[in-house]
Amino acid sequence: MLSTCAGAWRYIIGDVVKFTSVKEHEIVIVGRTKQFLSLCGEHMSVDNMNKAIDTVQKKLGINIREFTVAGFSYENLFAHRWYIGTDAVGADAAKIREIIDQTLSEVNDDYAVERTAALKEIFVEIMPNDVFIDYLRNKGKEGAMNKFPRVLKGDKLKDWEKFVEGARIKSKKRRIPHDYSHCSGIGVRTRVIGICGAGHLRHHQIQYQ
Repeated sequence: MLSTCAGAWRYIIGDVVKFTSVKEHEIVIVGRTKQFLSLCGEHMSVDNMNKAIDTVQKKLGINIREFTVAGFSYENLFAHRWYIGTDAVGADAAKIREIIDQTLSEVNDDYAVERTAALKEIFVEIMPNDVFIDYLRNKGKEGAMNKFPRVLKGDKLKDWEKFVEGARIKSKKRRIPHDYSHCSGIGVRTRVIGICGAGHLRHHQIQYQ
């Protein structure tokens, strides 16, 4: 609830705010309640997510135009899955995961605590930017005024997962060859999932254990 000289606004505005000055009662809007992820007390805001992605871009020198995060139950505890949209050749999912996890632990104390407790694992899935654009287009939301949600939950998450899986099935029917690469420990699997307009193969990476 916000109170002004004109009276009180008696409704939930849906914004996440941060006080920049308690004395002067100054606030900044740092995100939306819908773009807030807290399965087990990690209290991860969109501001935290943006910081993690910015750090990845700076450290790895890649451009990430779109991303979204989902939380789910995992081995009796919880996990996060990051869907990263980048056209950078050879983007390393394991390295991106490491930087995201480290950055969030530094900027969010609650996240750091839960990474030693209930938040058991972080997964990173890399895909071309076109996947995000195609999804919005499929929903009739193409254009600069429509932004991809930074957090997916419930039916929206199920719909996104169904869309991504559908893209994989279509690729298999076209009999596009699959090229996998593996490394020890946390690995990266690369799969060709389509051909872009220029005729180049589009690769899709997923992290596995």
